[in-house]
Amino acid sequence: MPTEERYLDKNLYIFGQIDAEMAEGICTTLIALEALGAPEVNIWLNTPGGEMAAAFAITDIFHAIKCKVRVIALGECYSAGMNILVNGTPGMRLVMPNASLMMHEFGWAVEGRSSNIIATNIEVVNLHDKLQKMFVKYTNMTKKTIDLYLKGSDTWLTPKEAVELGIADKIITGSIANIIKVG
Repeated sequence: MPTEERYLDKNLYIFGQIDAEMAEGICTTLIALEALGAPEVNIWLNTPGGEMAAAFAITDIFHAIKCKVRVIALGECYSAGMNILVNGTPGMRLVMPNASLMMHEFGWAVEGRSSNIIATNIEVVNLHDKLQKMFVKYTNMTKKTIDLYLKGSDTWLTPKEAVELGIADKIITGSIANIIKVG
């Protein structure tokens, strides 16, 4: 749950697995900061990924509020974390120089009736299409390029490659104080 200090300094932290509980804390804090008139918010992102629905909940709020959302990837930014990075405000999607980034095809363990397996398969295809459209909209990538990165095994990216693909806008070098200024 967000603390009073987080409201004051406008820094939010997504460290660890992305799940519904984490998404609730991030979303409610973003909405509260919007109500308080915050012009910008920093999201510090260090995650192995997690639930895609939770990541979409967070990014939906990014696009529903007026404040700009600066996303700073550090440590690991994998899977659902890439969804969050890509959806930051264009020009404000930053990567630390030693960050490790990874994107991959959706995986889902499914068992049960064949009708449930078919329904889950359809949902996975729909999520892939949604993610593909989002990457086309917010990066320099084409559908064909995205399919190469989202199908098959894990695709590891350096910060430089993330910038070249338009997933991030800049690699942070030097002091973060010169880049991270929140009003």
